[in-house]
Amino acid sequence: MKHYIEPISGDLRIKIDPSELTELRELAESDDFNSDKVLGDVLEHMLCNSEYQWVSPEELGALTDAPILGTYDATGTNVIEAWWYPRYELRSPQQDLLEHGECVFKVAYR
Repeated sequence: MKHYIEPISGDLRIKIDPSELTELRELAESDDFNSDKVLGDVLEHMLCNSEYQWVSPEELGALTDAPILGTYDATGTNVIEAWWYPRYELRSPQQDLLEHGECVFKVAYR
């Protein structure tokens, strides 16, 4: 799984490779494929090997249930960057990864 910040928009783009697509196809057979639990499983490797972490909407004063990724300051208490998945009520990031090989978390602030 590769991820990068779009230079112009500042959005966080996440892409999967063919072997990860095969794994995702297996997960897609489950009834809870679009759940937050499966999203956590899908992004676990990226989150464990980068500065990105899940951010709760309350930390940002956001009124949403959308998945939010962010980075924290050195103390780990203040969010310094955040990206959200705005289409969460219609789709899931894992569905985008399955169908398009990538998903985009829109920049909330940087």
